[in-house]
Amino acid sequence: MPIRDNLRLLTVEQVAEIFGRDRTTIDRWCRERKDFPQKVQLRPVGSRFVAEEIERYIQKSIDDRDAGTS
Repeated sequence: MPIRDNLRLLTVEQVAEIFGRDRTTIDRWCRERKDFPQKVQLRPVGSRFVAEEIERYIQKSIDDRDAGTS
């Protein structure tokens, strides 16, 4: 059964690579930035990010920059 695109999951390490940061920074962003996507806890696998939420966060950052609101 194929996974729908909006359910693709990313590890903390993959998200860190996308942003060019380490996993401790990503964990801190989850705690401190209210608008940063939150992890989904999947037992016993661990936590993952929904890829679509990361993509929307990046797109919103681009849109805010282009609108001059960042």
